[in-house]
Amino acid sequence: MLITPDDEWLHEHSIEPNLQNLDEQQLYEFGYEAQDILAEWATELDTDTLYAIDADVVNLLIENLYDTKGLDPAFEVLPIEQWFAERDVNLHEARRANGDETPLNLLSPDEQILNALQVAAQHDLLDLSNLELAEE
Repeated sequence: MLITPDDEWLHEHSIEPNLQNLDEQQLYEFGYEAQDILAEWATELDTDTLYAIDADVVNLLIENLYDTKGLDPAFEVLPIEQWFAERDVNLHEARRANGDETPLNLLSPDEQILNALQVAAQHDLLDLSNLELAEE
């Protein structure tokens, strides 16, 4: 998700070189306003806790986004490992048992989610009863 920079951000900082070669114009063209993102989170995230692969980075990004509007986040960001630990599963050991040696943070976002969901499913941590099965 790209965020349209607030005017005050660019007074203090410039757009640094990045892996996607995004420039200021592209951020304005394809980005979302911070207020719009926060409004969507307020309606979509019905939780006090958000779990993340790199909780420190995600927490910093979320705090900075809320700070642009003078607000405090309405939820806490914790490491995904904690969610598994609360259910007596060591995420990293479970991944190794599956032959997954690559650290989660080195995988693409899609692969990170897939890996975490696979471990959760293997340990019966997901309630899949409401899912409709595809007709064959």
